[in-house]
Amino acid sequence: MKPKLLRYIQPAIWLISSIIICLGCSSTDVLRGDVSEPSGQTLYVDTPLGRERQSRDMNGAAPLFHHVLQQQSQVLTHYTRLVDAFKKTVDPHEVPFIPFATSRVIGDPLSLESLTNTLGCYDSLHPGKNRCPEGYISSEIVLREFVDCATEQLDVGQTIIRKTFQETAPCPPLDRLIAVVTDSNRLIKRAFSSISPDNRRRLLHMFPQLPDQFIMSNHIEEADAIFMVDLAKKVDISELFAGFSVLSALLSPEFLAQLKLERGDANGRPLDRESYPGLKGRFLAVRETPAGLLLIGDEGPNIYGVDASVIIDLGGDDTYLNNAGSPVYQIKDGHVESIDSHSSIIIDFAGNDRYLSSRFATIASGFFGVGLIVDMEGDDFYSGDRLSLGASFFGVGCLIDVAGNDTYACQEMGQGSAFFGGALLLDMAGNDLYEGAKYVQGFGGPLGFGEILDLKGDDFYRAGWKHGSGYGTANMYQACSQGAAWGIRGYAGGGIGILYDLLGNDFYQAGNFAQGTGYYFGFGMLRDDGGDDEYRGGRYCQGSAAHRAIGAFVDIAGNDIYSGRIAANQGGAWDLSVAGFFDYAGNDSYRGTELSMGSGAQNGLGFFYDGGGKDRYRGNKKSFGYSGDHSYGGGRNAGNFGVFIDTGGCFDSYPVAPFANDKFLIRGDTGVFLDE
Repeated sequence: MKPKLLRYIQPAIWLISSIIICLGCSSTDVLRGDVSEPSGQTLYVDTPLGRERQSRDMNGAAPLFHHVLQQQSQVLTHYTRLVDAFKKTVDPHEVPFIPFATSRVIGDPLSLESLTNTLGCYDSLHPGKNRCPEGYISSEIVLREFVDCATEQLDVGQTIIRKTFQETAPCPPLDRLIAVVTDSNRLIKRAFSSISPDNRRRLLHMFPQLPDQFIMSNHIEEADAIFMVDLAKKVDISELFAGFSVLSALLSPEFLAQLKLERGDANGRPLDRESYPGLKGRFLAVRETPAGLLLIGDEGPNIYGVDASVIIDLGGDDTYLNNAGSPVYQIKDGHVESIDSHSSIIIDFAGNDRYLSSRFATIASGFFGVGLIVDMEGDDFYSGDRLSLGASFFGVGCLIDVAGNDTYACQEMGQGSAFFGGALLLDMAGNDLYEGAKYVQGFGGPLGFGEILDLKGDDFYRAGWKHGSGYGTANMYQACSQGAAWGIRGYAGGGIGILYDLLGNDFYQAGNFAQGTGYYFGFGMLRDDGGDDEYRGGRYCQGSAAHRAIGAFVDIAGNDIYSGRIAANQGGAWDLSVAGFFDYAGNDSYRGTELSMGSGAQNGLGFFYDGGGKDRYRGNKKSFGYSGDHSYGGGRNAGNFGVFIDTGGCFDSYPVAPFANDKFLIRGDTGVFLDE
């Protein structure tokens, strides 16, 4: 039996939400929501089956959370005390680079659900809003929105896309391209103008050893951390994004069409093989320019074994063995000595291409600059080392693959991984494979906004196979990936890391700290809009957070399988953190352990919401709205807060009593279990 309170005092908003959710119990619709218009939003997606109109209410959880608080005075009291404790932890003067999203949720934890509807989920994915032709999504507009979102969240100032040429003064495509890359270089140099030449050389000289420290220990030595953070405050990050925006403005369909017709020096002098021994194939242009070396490859297969700032390839199965759309730098005695060219771009129009490198900071890397790769067609293979495949460290790195079944493999810090800047891997179609070791697949380090955005296809994501668990657990690995954000504890807050997959039956596998996880003021999110998906994680995964951070997990539709090992999964929060797990529809299967499915400990606040379907749960009594220990800091005059809610009127399976269908429980003072 339910308490009379919930049987008779239900506001209209709860009734409406429950009816909508129950009607969608077996739905496979793809959902999309918006903060300003909480229901009835639509998403038009070009699928192999044709255009589909898919819509659904996405605010099913928030009304229920609010209702429980409003009607249960003891729960509201403990919630208020906990939020007060959260607010006391946020001091931007003490901890720099705290993202806006983290500050917002710490101040109002119930805003987390609405924030997941907008953060990294761009309007340009809705053709009705970006005024694109039916079924067309513009990568140029996606990048513009990515820059707007990143600069807003990182609080570095809005970036204006600057055009080098006026529309009234047209020029040949190659000339425009060279001028734009030159202008990008100028903006990036200006970003570092407040740093003295000696300090800039010293900072460069710390690479690539500095990332290795962070990779191996999740930390940086005190002297190095203080020096890097102090200089980061002087870097004009907005100018780095401005330099990237200049390049992204070249991706308009009109300019790409002009560029594809460019024949370069087809009738000019032959290639000087002695000066460029790493080039093989036929090239229509090999030219030293103010922007750096420019290469144009013809429609046949080419090998690019020479570093270049600008590469246009018209077709063929090509192999890139160079910097591959990354700034050109010089390294000596294991240290970076100088940056020769801060901006680099590759536009490859066709072919099954290979991008291969074992060097640090190559293949669409924004290392002290801007790197951009746009590959238009083909089944492509990308294999990089540290800081690659859409990655950044004091810059912006972006990899766009428009079509094909692609493979993305890297070591650490890649596939949408950002430190002090932005990083994006945008894959627009195909069944793709993503594999990386650590800090990959949508990762945000300090002052970083990193994202993977995959629009459609049955994709496989794997992260965490190289670095052993920090807890000493056998056969468990550290991932810090798949929508994860991580700060340098004691020195700098984490950034924002997002993995967003719109369509397809996807498989996610990761080790510890993954799949929508935040650590030390970071904000991590994984969102999947459609398909029957499977998620496998270790400790702290699938919507979890630790040490004053935010973690969010969102799955909109499909019959999904969730498995978390050890502890803190599916809405598990630890130490002044907020974690949210939201699954809106489908017949789902859950497997968790301690501190899972809407649980909090050490002043943690964990939400779990399942919005419909016949669901199966496996766990123990230290889950399902559990409130754990709160001994840290003497309790901080607050407890924990754990909320588990399953709605939809379907028949669910629970492992142990007293959890059951049609049940409402207050667990202690600060835990809530509700099966509606």
